Amino acid sequence: MPELIKRRNRLDLVIYLIFFVFALVLSLLLALDLPIPNPIMPIEYIIKDILHLNYTN
Repeated sequence: MPELIKRRNRLDLVIYLIFFVFALVLSLLLALDLPIPNPIMPIEYIIKDILHLNYTN
């Protein structure tokens, strides 16, 4: 990470920090035995309600 700061790669640094914070939050949820949200729910909402795409099984 110091290399990203020295070279002033702001976009790379922001993307790295987003992934780092996401991983930190997930690991804290696991360590505290809290339920981890299901990622399918928001994806399904986007597909059905926003894009108006219907699919059948």
